[in-house]
Amino acid sequence: MIQTKLNQRIEKFDQINESINRKVYGSDEFLKLSLILVEFRFNYIAPQFFLERLIETEKEYFETKMDDMMLKGVVDQNSMYNSLLDLKLEVNNLLINIKMSLDRIVKILSLFYRGFASSSTFGHINEDGKTKGFMSYVAKHQAEDKLISFIFENYHQWIKFAVLPRNQIMHYENLIIGFPIDLQKNELSISYQPT
Repeated sequence: MIQTKLNQRIEKFDQINESINRKVYGSDEFLKLSLILVEFRFNYIAPQFFLERLIETEKEYFETKMDDMMLKGVVDQNSMYNSLLDLKLEVNNLLINIKMSLDRIVKILSLFYRGFASSSTFGHINEDGKTKGFMSYVAKHQAEDKLISFIFENYHQWIKFAVLPRNQIMHYENLIIGFPIDLQKNELSISYQPT
């Protein structure tokens, strides 16, 4: 299942790359963009890949490991700890790869927009409205451009929620990712807390 979806992502990436090749063939921007897209291929596919791995790991936990523990009537602490560790690793991989993909998008956009460096990170907007990285440019120019406005809207709809846990883990303090178990629903609720 993962390989099929991954192949679909690769095919979609190749279609996008081919479409871009037709539109800007022969220009300096085309050459730069082609090189960036080749570099970006892993980053484009990785979030989907790690999301699918997380889903598969969660499914294995409930459909195999949890059922085995329930049938035995005994919770094997070591097995449960290892299962939760697997889940935490998959969440961590997913969060890091979402952020890495966003940072790569900045590099691509730097070919078409002026006012930020290609090496800028995607950045964020603090609670007090202060901006960092590419989001400084987005906040300033969002009313002038449809794509920049789209990025600004999506930042507030989902990007900040996907990036915040990763930023906390990488920059500020260790986080505990808890997996409260609801045995009635067979679902995991993923949350995080500062230590």
